[in-house]
Amino acid sequence: MSFTPTTKTAVGGEGVRPSSSRRSRTGREEYRTATLFLALPLAIFAFLKLAPDVANFYYAFTDWTSYHDSIKFVGLTNISYMLQEGEILHSIQVTLIFALVATVVQTALALALALALEHNTRFNVLMRGVFFLPVLFSGLAAGYIFRGILDPNGPLNHALSLITGHTVGFPWLGDLTWTLCVVACLQAWKGFPVAMIVFVAGLTTVPDALVESARVEGANTWQVLRHVKIPLLAPAFTFNLVTTLIGALGAGVDILVATTNGGPGDATLNLGLFTLTRFGNGNFAEATAAQLILFIWISVFAIPAVILLRRREVAL
Repeated sequence: MSFTPTTKTAVGGEGVRPSSSRRSRTGREEYRTATLFLALPLAIFAFLKLAPDVANFYYAFTDWTSYHDSIKFVGLTNISYMLQEGEILHSIQVTLIFALVATVVQTALALALALALEHNTRFNVLMRGVFFLPVLFSGLAAGYIFRGILDPNGPLNHALSLITGHTVGFPWLGDLTWTLCVVACLQAWKGFPVAMIVFVAGLTTVPDALVESARVEGANTWQVLRHVKIPLLAPAFTFNLVTTLIGALGAGVDILVATTNGGPGDATLNLGLFTLTRFGNGNFAEATAAQLILFIWISVFAIPAVILLRRREVAL
């Protein structure tokens, strides 16, 4: 026996359904309530975050420094000067290489561990917690720890000497060719646990019946991964790749300060560290101009990346 909620009328007490006007009025009231709840956090965000950022970008077009009191509007002079100087172009190149290496290493490591810890056994749950520990370390603390580990006379070279039987003294943080890749891997180590959890969450949505059906039809482990799991992980790939790329383009300063401080030479001087250096030298306008370039730089990469990955999701 089914029961349909009704409301009573004033005449005869007969049950009738709510009118469309009453439903629309209720919908408008819910919309107004939701808007009021959102208005306060949006206003706080606009006041504390959005407005200062917009105002900060204005100083990119001034001559604001610590060497004189007045601030004058100078247009594109700061950006033009930095582009002619050439150092910021090198920083952009370093930032791109750093971001690409960190994104590839972090995504590959996170996916491999997610596949290894896919099933919800006690051991796997414990190991997920263990592998999540890097997130709890600050970038500076992790950088200083790895600076000691990667020292030419540090534990890593000592362990390699014992394994190979030959003295290893490779300057992991002092090589012009490989140091940038090394610190990018440190950035990937710092960020891979979050990506791993996203992949694990994505793997839990893969139907077991679909996997078993593929195995019954003769698919091996690699074929199941390639043709079943990875296509269904497309949303997780989109989230991880975009967030990792944005984070690597705009982050890494804390680890770089602790490990190389932009060296050797300027081999690891990315845009973030370039901005920090200019600000520390009192060239505030140039620092904000570099931040504006970084914002545009991230937007140029992030927006097309989202569009392409979303199209890839549809294709899969």
